[in-house]
Amino acid sequence: MFYAIHETGRVVFDFYTSGRLVNLSINMFMIALGFGLRSPWPLLYPIGAQLNSLVQSANGGLMPVFGQEPVAGHIAANADSRYVWLSDWIYFWGNASSVGDVLIVVGLCATLWIVSRRVFTSPP
Repeated sequence: MFYAIHETGRVVFDFYTSGRLVNLSINMFMIALGFGLRSPWPLLYPIGAQLNSLVQSANGGLMPVFGQEPVAGHIAANADSRYVWLSDWIYFWGNASSVGDVLIVVGLCATLWIVSRRVFTSPP
């Protein structure tokens, strides 16, 4: 179930669904920003987020991780894990990251660079 009716009569979303809604709103913002800036770089964020969502959905809502002790939201990768090539297997400074995480970071950094160049170099 994605939501519940609270005793006060309000609709309450569970944590999983509310996180998905926040992710969806950020994705929509980055897509709109990409079209507004006329640049493909902001589109890397929603692509990376959707790749992470794909892996998590295929593995029961958890992200498989290789070579590390699983923490919250992760499971140890095994033979039953799906889309392992998109799971957390890239290591930066001792932390496992996924292909989607890398795309998110590259998209955010490139977007910030583009916005800062346009704001600070525009004529007065």
